[in-house]
Amino acid sequence: MLISQVESDPVGIFRHAHRPIVLAVDDHEDSLLLLSCSLELFDCEVVGKTSGSAALAFVHLHQPALILLDLIMPDVQGIELLQLLRAQVPVSTPIVAISGMSVQENRGRLLAAGCSDYLGKPYLLEDLEAMVRRWGILPHDGSDGSV
Repeated sequence: MLISQVESDPVGIFRHAHRPIVLAVDDHEDSLLLLSCSLELFDCEVVGKTSGSAALAFVHLHQPALILLDLIMPDVQGIELLQLLRAQVPVSTPIVAISGMSVQENRGRLLAAGCSDYLGKPYLLEDLEAMVRRWGILPHDGSDGSV
């Protein structure tokens, strides 16, 4: 379930409290839908936001287990949004940059700003699953019934 309007259903994200909450931030609805469908295969609850300001408002009220962040947003650019998010969430919350940009040229800046990991677009479902498991959001043994 992709929840894009938490404000209209504030308890909706807690309907499945046992499922980890993943905040996906991308200005393209299609990308959010793909992430949502993919992460639901791994039994994650996905909250999608299409702007940096909406993502910041969400983390002000809720604590996601993982944040997936597109680096190119219309209202706040990647590094700045990353720094703003990092200031609001515990350091233990992984923030993973998802972008079609080359990470090599921005790697130092991303790490210094608080980025935990990077997933390049386009990505394979297996790469997404491995990244989510690497950050402890899912068990490593495959007993959760994932693909």
